[in-house]
Amino acid sequence: MMTTFFTSVDSTKMMVNGKVVEDAMVDTRYDGIQQKLTIDMYNKGKREHMETLGNKNIMKILSKPASVMSLEKRLKRDFGIYKRKSMKRKKY
Repeated sequence: MMTTFFTSVDSTKMMVNGKVVEDAMVDTRYDGIQQKLTIDMYNKGKREHMETLGNKNIMKILSKPASVMSLEKRLKRDFGIYKRKSMKRKKY
């Protein structure tokens, strides 16, 4: 039996004119044995803790599309790959 465990820490500090305007950190841990995702978020000294995400909830979140437009349509739009209608010249 294979067990999955991961941890990730990300932090950012934004300063404007020498003053800290954002000082944030996210600490994420997933325990495959308990099947639980724990997220701790810190911003300007305040902590928000979430520990309610089980595998079913994680799969629901991951199954939601990021866009209502299909990936194919977004790529065609972003990279200008689309069929152009041929234009016929009018003879006068």
